[in-house]
Amino acid sequence: NVLIESGVSSGDMQRAYAREFSVDFIRAMLFSSQDHCDLYDLLPLNEQGQLEWVFTDVLYAHMRVDVAVKRVVAMNGHQKAEIYVVDDIGDLSSRPRLYEIIGSAMGISDVLTVDRPVTGIFGTVVFEQGQLVIGNLPE
Repeated sequence: NVLIESGVSSGDMQRAYAREFSVDFIRAMLFSSQDHCDLYDLLPLNEQGQLEWVFTDVLYAHMRVDVAVKRVVAMNGHQKAEIYVVDDIGDLSSRPRLYEIIGSAMGISDVLTVDRPVTGIFGTVVFEQGQLVIGNLPE
């Protein structure tokens, strides 16, 4: 999966150019080799400068990413519900951490979105739609 977000909000000409770049990028990725590629230099420009492109999964697979997960507890009468949601994503080394868990064996099956239920494998801990299904987290 590759998600390409151009951030182009207006102007059909720029949207068409962004779509064309996306197709060129996907083709270059499918037929890539060890040869030099300058496709990234062909990103379209807008009034704000260079557009931002987000490549999901590539980011998770090839870069060090920290994922902060928080537990949300809700009470509905006598029923208690717990759900785990994404608190933050990125290089979180500057933030104080309550618990740090080695998650180098990441397996992401769904896009990580802040404040949404987490789904994926983080080392020995597995989440499915915000539910902890395998492993334990420190209390």
